[in-house]
Amino acid sequence: MPPTVPPGAQTPPASPRGLKDQRELLAVAGVAALVVSKGLRGQAAVQRILSTASDAGPPGPDAEYGAGIVNARRAVTGLGFGQAGGGSGGSSTSVSVSVRRKQRIRTVLRRGIRVRCRASGAGRCRVAASVRKRRVASGSKRLRAGRSAVVTARLNRRGRRVARRALRARRRVAVRLRVTLPGAPPQHRRVTLLPK
Repeated sequence: MPPTVPPGAQTPPASPRGLKDQRELLAVAGVAALVVSKGLRGQAAVQRILSTASDAGPPGPDAEYGAGIVNARRAVTGLGFGQAGGGSGGSSTSVSVSVRRKQRIRTVLRRGIRVRCRASGAGRCRVAASVRKRRVASGSKRLRAGRSAVVTARLNRRGRRVARRALRARRRVAVRLRVTLPGAPPQHRRVTLLPK
């Protein structure tokens, strides 16, 4: 007897292996839900599941086992709130960095450059701003796993001098941001400071 399906729901296509394929799909869906609950989204979650799968059959992907057998424990080790010391060997984490691309010089002089950060692991979000390879602002803030935090990069003495000169001369300033998040390569963003 086939499993009961709610009205309007689509069933997986029939295959020679039948019910076993459906159980495998449910197992992968369950692991995907665990990975998403730990903060990974989209392709980062898919890559995490594929990279932590246990290889079965011939080495590498094959017709019978695909990428291997899904391994829930390895997929969630080192992610989010259940983080256990060492972390995982993979580097596929979900990170998010957002900053306004154009900001007013006067606002930056008063409040600094604000950057919103999110990472799947806990740690610190560090922001360093530079103009012509010279640091003009920096800031950091502690991140909780999967939560967003706003980091304010305050201008240093050089940064205030550069900003005031640009304001008097009514010219733009191109700023390069380097954002470091836990478990991810540095993220780079460009911001233009406007005199108006």
